Amino acid sequence: EALLQVERAVSGRASCRGCKEKISKGDYRVGMQAWSSGRNVVAWHHPVCFVRDAVRIEKLDRGSLARCKYAGDRFVKGDLRIVLQVG
Repeated sequence: EALLQVERAVSGRASCRGCKEKISKGDYRVGMQAWSSGRNVVAWHHPVCFVRDAVRIEKLDRGSLARCKYAGDRFVKGDLRIVLQVG
């Protein structure tokens, strides 16, 4: 299963989780799975809002119990990781 979806908006009903404005029909949007109101949903963003609000790069200054969601490997001190966050 893909972590992210990039597609053109099919209806124009979805709102961007970053700027809260509607994503117009035919515009590109970036979606990622999120837990909201007790269920899994796709949280949509305008591409620029996604990069600005939902993506963060971290360098770990100590070990971590966290694992890569894609590969399942543990992170170690000095690793760079990309954090995708909605909300």
